Amino acid sequence: MKITLLFFRQDLQELGIGFHNHPARFPAHIHLTPKGKAMGREASRVIVEANAEFLQVLTEEQKRDLHSIISTLRLNVPRP
Repeated sequence: MKITLLFFRQDLQELGIGFHNHPARFPAHIHLTPKGKAMGREASRVIVEANAEFLQVLTEEQKRDLHSIISTLRLNVPRP
């Protein structure tokens, strides 16, 4: 897992959207640059928009039921 994080961190740094400043103390801590934070906000906006479009065929009751099912599944997924 450390190698995966290392490559991920390097990719973020090369793209100019993340940085890491304490490799020995906190190997998994990655900080976003202002560019990275802006990309995160845009990604969130796109996800919300896509979800709304995808779910528009459901009634409000169906949306509540779906949310309940997904919540149940998330709470019962074994974690490594």
